[in-house]
Amino acid sequence: MKPHSVAFLTFCFLAAPQTVFAQNVTAAPDTAELLARARTATGELLQRTREVLLRHLAARGPAGAVMACADTAQQLNALVEQSHSLSIRRISDKWRNPADAPDSYESEILAKMNNLLREGSLPETTEIYGLVRSGKKVLFRYMKPIVVQGVCLSCHGDPGSISREVAGILSARYPDDTATGYSAGQLRGAVSVTIQP
Repeated sequence: MKPHSVAFLTFCFLAAPQTVFAQNVTAAPDTAELLARARTATGELLQRTREVLLRHLAARGPAGAVMACADTAQQLNALVEQSHSLSIRRISDKWRNPADAPDSYESEILAKMNNLLREGSLPETTEIYGLVRSGKKVLFRYMKPIVVQGVCLSCHGDPGSISREVAGILSARYPDDTATGYSAGQLRGAVSVTIQP
C-alpha cells in the first residue's frame, strides 16, 4: 500500500460530546452531516461484528470466532459501505489481514490514540475526524478507537496463552499475523471511515 501525503484542513478530537478541539479550520463542506453518517456506519459495523463474533464464540468457542472473523469481516465492511455510501474498515498497526493495514493518515491517528491511551485520556467516546486533503481531493476522515476487551484475548492475547486450535487456524489463515500479544485495555486499532464530500 503506497502511503499518500495528507494535509489537514480541519481536525477535531472529540473525547466527550461537549469537548471539541479544532485547528486550521477553513471554509469547507459542513462536517455535521458527514460526521453523523460516519458515526451511524461505525456503530452499525461494530454492532454487526460483535454479534457475529459473540454468536460464533458461544456456538464453537474461540476457534469459531476466528473462523467467523476470517470469513465475514470484509463482507461486513462491504455491506456497511454499500448501505451508507462511504468507505469503512477496521484497521490496526498490528494487523492480521493485510487489508486492515493502515494508510499514512490512519497510522498518524493510531499514534495519537496510543499517546492518549498512555496519558489516560482515551475514553470510550473518543472520535478523531476532520477534512483532509489527499492529492487534489478533500476527504472527510473519521476514526474511532477499538480497545482490547477480555473476550478478545483468546485470539489476540499472549501467543503462549492462545489455544493450539486457534493458533493453528491463525497460522493457516494469516501466515504473517502480527495481531497477538495484546492485554485488555490496549489499543487494538480503530474503525476508519472515509467519505468524499
